[in-house]
Amino acid sequence: MGKRMSHAKWEEYIKKFESYNGSITVKDFCIENDICKTQFYYHRKRLQKEESNDRKDIVFHAIPLAIQDEQKKLLNYQKK
Repeated sequence: MGKRMSHAKWEEYIKKFESYNGSITVKDFCIENDICKTQFYYHRKRLQKEESNDRKDIVFHAIPLAIQDEQKKLLNYQKK
């Protein structure tokens, strides 16, 4: 344990773990691959965050600031 690995290497480990589809625990996987469990969780969370940031599409919705004529009529009618 205690070896320094690149982000790409951690991504390989995370994908390898996910390929087991729940048939092995994180603890056992880390022991088997001689990696630190806390580092595994840290890098898995980091990769999930990166993926979610990549998927976010920023959408602009225009909001009219002026009241439309129909809305003005409705407001005037409701005041009466």
